[in-house]
Amino acid sequence: MKTRGMTLIEVLVAIAIFAVVIAISSSVTVSLSTNRISADRLRANQAAQAFFETVTEYWRSSSTFGRTDAAFPLPTDLTGYTWSLKISEVDMASPTFAAKSSVSWTKTSTPAYSASASATLMNLALTYTSQGSGTSFVNGTEIYKR
Repeated sequence: MKTRGMTLIEVLVAIAIFAVVIAISSSVTVSLSTNRISADRLRANQAAQAFFETVTEYWRSSSTFGRTDAAFPLPTDLTGYTWSLKISEVDMASPTFAAKSSVSWTKTSTPAYSASASATLMNLALTYTSQGSGTSFVNGTEIYKR
């Protein structure tokens, strides 16, 4: 009489195949997550770079350097992220180049700001913060008065 069932070898082969499938699927999942984060980081970096170039052009004139007003450009809105911006006048006389004065902006609060008449270097820090459980991306630059 022949009994039906699986041999030990068949069970071991099935376990090995199952382990390989699990290992491959977990690496694919991690890879997809990494790709999403990389794509978000790239979008944030591109948006920040475009914003910094626009501000540099806006502040090219000595009459507008260090000032923010109604015509001052705003950072690009990214889906799933909120932005905040810190604008600081750098104290060139300070041994640590500390901020002489600064203002913080958000999408809903953009107070007017004017650096001192002697301002020659401005620091901008733009942060994109995830509205969910994602990562925050911080970009910064310094703009020198020409």
